[in-house]
Amino acid sequence: MKLFDGFYQLGFVARILDKAVCALGTRYGITRFRRKQLNETMCSAHVYAGDIMIEIVEVSKSGPSFYLGYLPAADDTIRLHHHGFRVPDEARWAAIVATIDERGLERRCAAQ
Repeated sequence: MKLFDGFYQLGFVARILDKAVCALGTRYGITRFRRKQLNETMCSAHVYAGDIMIEIVEVSKSGPSFYLGYLPAADDTIRLHHHGFRVPDEARWAAIVATIDERGLERRCAAQ
């Protein structure tokens, strides 16, 4: 597997989703987002730019700590939080998890 095999998403965080989406619309003409309420502390907006998905997650102050440290200062700004990669099968996923564990890295995702 090469470095960017399966790459499909740029994940950003924002303080106020509506303002961040509006700013992207003004700056880049991106206006057709699909919105989703993820839970009581988070909501998101998604749009494709070519083959790449742009995800913006609004996180409240009581949201997961692994998002909070990335929140930008301004309400209408986004900050890069993560890259998304599709994993082709369970065997490849198991190999990735084994490598993470072997290197002593912390796993901080929902799909552990």
